[in-house]
Amino acid sequence: KEKDLSWSLNAGMMVHVTTSSDLTVSLARAYRSASLEERFKYIDLGSMVRVGDPALEPETGWSADLGWRTWTSSLELGFNAFLNRVNGLITEMPGEYIYNVYTGSDTWVTDTLPALVNTNIDRGLLAGFDLSWKVMPGRRFFAGGSAGFVYARDMDSGDALPLIPPFNGNLFAGYRIEKALQVTVKSEFAADQNRIADGERATPGYAIYHAYVQTVPLELGSVSLRWYAGVENMTDRAWRNHLTSNRGTVDVEPGRNFFIRLRIDF
Repeated sequence: KEKDLSWSLNAGMMVHVTTSSDLTVSLARAYRSASLEERFKYIDLGSMVRVGDPALEPETGWSADLGWRTWTSSLELGFNAFLNRVNGLITEMPGEYIYNVYTGSDTWVTDTLPALVNTNIDRGLLAGFDLSWKVMPGRRFFAGGSAGFVYARDMDSGDALPLIPPFNGNLFAGYRIEKALQVTVKSEFAADQNRIADGERATPGYAIYHAYVQTVPLELGSVSLRWYAGVENMTDRAWRNHLTSNRGTVDVEPGRNFFIRLRIDF
């Protein structure tokens, strides 16, 4: 039986620097008790298991965020930087799962399996940024993108924290044909993730490409129809998401994928 006392607070401020830009600042103290899954999960991956810990301590931490954005009729820019200091950070760390096997004749044999065990890290530090942009030089053409990066480490050992994504982002561009359709091409990319914790596997970087088409709504009385079609991962590249939760023999993300959809609004 676990009992936790929690308290949280946050404060924020927005300053309009000009008529088309503003600055935001926020500070927060947060608390999070371990979830039921984090305390009691048991996931058998064959050669390894992922298990929880009923005695996990709650997470507590302070965070600060600084943001800036500006906009015009043809341009939007946004940037945020953050710093989080977390005590008792709950994450998975390599360990062993000890279990007993009944072999008959009232005989039990103790055995172990490699395991990822939910564990508290005394002091964790996370820092990073997010940025986004979009340009609209005319009524028909648009382009934009976003990117983000996180640096995280155990403040006591200096080791990298697990489950931290690499630098990643996306770029897109599109063209609208008035009263007809919109065509968009998009690229998603990520850098290599070689700064990993014990028990993790390094992930190579990748770039994949998509293309989409959507029509404008077609009004048929009280019904509105809109078609969507596209192809994702056009080059059929094999790639792996560093934060993937795939299990078993599935090791990579989906390859080339075609789709067509019809949306009906009444």
